[in-house]
Amino acid sequence: MNKFKDISLLCNILMLMSSLQENVVENYLKENIGKNLSLRKLHKDLKISRRKIILLVNKSKNISNVKPLDVGSNAYFLHVYTYNKTN
Repeated sequence: MNKFKDISLLCNILMLMSSLQENVVENYLKENIGKNLSLRKLHKDLKISRRKIILLVNKSKNISNVKPLDVGSNAYFLHVYTYNKTN
């Protein structure tokens, strides 16, 4: 029984640490406010994996997808993001 409490405590600590970790993508988009940046551009500039970028984008409430027509594409979905400050 004691092992299970230790494991659950460790899981709670790890979840708390991950929630306190800064969102690097959000900070980068905040510095480049008003710009529409693609997944490829974020990957090149931040030097982190595309998968991690997508996870951080989905985690943030301040990052939103750009409509494809706003960047001149007729596609259904693009990995292009912008920073929207929500209060």
